[in-house]
Amino acid sequence: MLGARRRTRPENGMTLDFAPARLLAPYRVLDLTDETALLAGRILADLGADVIQVEPTGGSSARRVPPLAGDEVPALDRSAYWSAYAANKRGVAIDIAHPAGRELLLRLAASADFLIESAPPGEMARLGLDYKALEGVNPALIHVSVTPFGSTGPKAHWASTDITLWGSGGPLLPQRDDGRPPVRISAPQAHRHAAADAAGGALIAHFARLCDGKGQHVDISVQQSVMEATLSRVLSSLIGDVDTLAAGGVDLPLPTKWEVRDGYVSLTVAMGTSTGHFSNNLMQWIHEEGGCRDEIAAIDWRAMQRVTGEGELDPELLAEVEEVIRAFVADKTKSELMDAAVQRKLMVTPVFTIAEIAASKHLEARDFWQAPPDPPLPGTRLPAFPAKVDGATLPVRRPAPRLGQHTREILVDELGVDDREYEQLLRDGVVG
Repeated sequence: MLGARRRTRPENGMTLDFAPARLLAPYRVLDLTDETALLAGRILADLGADVIQVEPTGGSSARRVPPLAGDEVPALDRSAYWSAYAANKRGVAIDIAHPAGRELLLRLAASADFLIESAPPGEMARLGLDYKALEGVNPALIHVSVTPFGSTGPKAHWASTDITLWGSGGPLLPQRDDGRPPVRISAPQAHRHAAADAAGGALIAHFARLCDGKGQHVDISVQQSVMEATLSRVLSSLIGDVDTLAAGGVDLPLPTKWEVRDGYVSLTVAMGTSTGHFSNNLMQWIHEEGGCRDEIAAIDWRAMQRVTGEGELDPELLAEVEEVIRAFVADKTKSELMDAAVQRKLMVTPVFTIAEIAASKHLEARDFWQAPPDPPLPGTRLPAFPAKVDGATLPVRRPAPRLGQHTREILVDELGVDDREYEQLLRDGVVG
């Protein structure tokens, strides 16, 4: 029965005509990741793959990641993090450290197309589930590993945190003011970059498999993924670019966040031949409304490269520019500044609150916020896949699975485990 369902896979070099919402519908993914790489499976699930979240019988550690709902929700369903990143997946609970659980996973892997995991280097081998073992049951399987520093190399077994990964990859350096050490990037996200790379790496390997029919091991390093996030700075250093100093990676003499009547905007006083005209436009607008004197309006920001440290602009004049802008925007709303940004070509964007993002008419028009059926957290709306395909939204088809919600469906109805064996596995605590 399972084999019949799988015959819709394209053979080497062939393509299938699927609805945009089911781009990867013929393919199955076994997702063994914890909270560090849960996003990888969510991306593939959004693209239509049948993603099966394999978690321990006591529940994934991702179920305990905050923010958490109150006591009115069952303990293992309270995590908004889990609800977001495990959506569009089915779920099974298997103790893969148990010999019988290991055999179940190998049986599942035999008919799967991808397996993604985030175990420490060597852990899958210890369980008898490394790439060599998986390849033995399914030579076409694509096995994706996500680890802090990669599966090999002198740092492969090093411990890590979000801040050490940012530091070792490079993006932490710009998060500092001149003369002060870098500060932590507030929301942990290093692993999110790696998880997205894991999904992309899986699909690149899949493209190769369509040509030669062979699987492979995709080895994702979080350190390397975050380095890619600032690749332009890495590459520019090779041609003698200046050192990155402050304000999130740009050596600017003026703030980039400004208080307005109803919150904050991000407004960059840019300089140089490629972006200085935006600042000229801003100062011209301020001058038209009587907000600055002629000398300020006459500054040509296109002719400047590095205001501070080079002496192109008097510090007192620069301080006056800052005060002029601060006073000008303080009495305007985010909406007014956005309208002006479009009309006058300014580098301005609102700093939205979460409530404003949730109420965004633009996102509503793109069907970005979707309510999955029967979610563990009542009233949940989740972000859909950020891209439309042929004008269609890739939908949130199902909520994050409850613990063991689809275990019987997948093992008995699809894999062919008989009822007697399944009941014994339940009694032995191998499945849940």
